[in-house]
Amino acid sequence: MEPQALPRQLHWVKEAFSRTLVLKDGDREVGKLSQNWFSYDVDAELRTTRLRFDVRGFLQRQVEVLDVANGNAVLGTIGFSWARSRATLTLPSGETYVWKRKSWLGREWGLARDLPGTDDDPEVVHFTRLRDFFTTEGQVDVLEPSPQSELIVLTGMFVWMYFRQQAAAAAA
Repeated sequence: MEPQALPRQLHWVKEAFSRTLVLKDGDREVGKLSQNWFSYDVDAELRTTRLRFDVRGFLQRQVEVLDVANGNAVLGTIGFSWARSRATLTLPSGETYVWKRKSWLGREWGLARDLPGTDDDPEVVHFTRLRDFFTTEGQVDVLEPSPQSELIVLTGMFVWMYFRQQAAAAAA
């Protein structure tokens, strides 16, 4: 039996003071991202995909995306560009996805497949923060389904959480 495709739209929720962000399909929890207490590392799952975002480095941080279900095989790396609030996911195949903030207040962001030699990179997943008070909630729209959709959705949420944590630390 063929695995069911990832829904085109998911809802996400992060309660105040929680270190876990929950992904839902309607009322059903289908995934989560949980940040470890004493590191920047994040454990993530979406349906059958189980990842660990292993943050390394001090000033020049790099993240290895590890496949927990397959002995922590490296699925990709994430590099950051602080000046432009950007991150890049690079897969072992050389395929690259660029995380971009779409609004000044950080209400929208997306991941686009980087096409070499062009600035017309197609957005494959779009994220929207709908509410931010005691509970932060939002929506994920999978615009271009692919075998990497679960990895890309989890990466988009991880990068958003990471940039928010960095902003909070800078403000403190």
